[in-house]
Amino acid sequence: MAVSNINAIINKDIHKVWDIVFAVEKYSEWRSDLSKTEIINEKQFIEYTKDGYGMGTVACNRGNGPRICSIESDGSGCKDDGGTAS
Repeated sequence: MAVSNINAIINKDIHKVWDIVFAVEKYSEWRSDLSKTEIINEKQFIEYTKDGYGMGTVACNRGNGPRICSIESDGSGCKDDGGTAS
């Protein structure tokens, strides 16, 4: 199973960043790899590639306040092509 851990310091207002991260319906406006997102419920959604391929269910879990969150994907839409997810 592939694991990705990305950390970044974003020197902007935390509340504006938080609003962008959780505006799932607008992801395709700033993510060039997506054609759309489909919201399943308030904690889960599906990302679709430019080719319309569903990338699996993503769960977004908010902690207490805008500094704590985790985003997890079940990866069910990822194909195994020798180690590269597409």
